[in-house]
Amino acid sequence: MKRYTIIGVILSLLWIVTLVALIYLKRASASQMTLNEWGDLLSGFVAPLALLWLVLGYLQQGEELRLNTEALKSQQIELQNQVRETAALVGNTERQAAAAEAMADTARKQITDARMRELRKSLNGRP
Repeated sequence: MKRYTIIGVILSLLWIVTLVALIYLKRASASQMTLNEWGDLLSGFVAPLALLWLVLGYLQQGEELRLNTEALKSQQIELQNQVRETAALVGNTERQAAAAEAMADTARKQITDARMRELRKSLNGRP
C-alpha cells in the first residue's frame, strides 16, 4: 500500500477505537440518547475522517503528479535522443544516396565510353 493510505488506515482505526471507547465509557448515558443525538455523535465522528481522507487523497495525488512529471521528463529526453539518432540516420542515408548516384554516373560514363570505343572500332574497321 502507499504511504498515505497506510497513514489514513492507521489514523482511521485510532479514531474508530476512540469512538468505541467513548461509547463504552458512556454506555449508561448512551442508552438514553435520542436518534438525533446519535446522528450528531456520528456526524461529528465522521467529519474529521472525511477531512483526513480528503487531505490524504490530495497529498497522494500531488505525489503521483510529481512522479508522472518525472516520467514525462524522462520520456522527453528519450524522444530528443531519438530525434538526434534519426537525424544522424538521415544524414547517413543522404550520403549513401549521393555515393550510389556517383557510382551510377561513373558506370554510365564507363558504358558510354565503351560503346564509343566499339563504335570507333567498327567505323575504323570499314574499307
